Amino acid sequence: METAIPPSECQVGFAVRKAPSAVLRNRVRRLMRESWRQGRHALAAACAAHDIRMTCVFLYDFRRAGQAPSFADVDERMRCLLHTIEESIVKA
Repeated sequence: METAIPPSECQVGFAVRKAPSAVLRNRVRRLMRESWRQGRHALAAACAAHDIRMTCVFLYDFRRAGQAPSFADVDERMRCLLHTIEESIVKA
């Protein structure tokens, strides 16, 4: 059963690729979720203002990163991504 995305709402998913262990995979996923939770408000406001429904998947790839990130690293990258997405919504 597929559910419809409510008007002007953002759905997100988080994936971690090629993690050396399940512990690291789950930790990075938790860090991404927490960073999203703290920074989602501006993106949600932009979606509501332009009546946009959005589905995003954020992927962390250990092959490119090489090591487990700290929360500061994940938060910096997430905020940069959210800002870029928000700018593209406002320009559209």
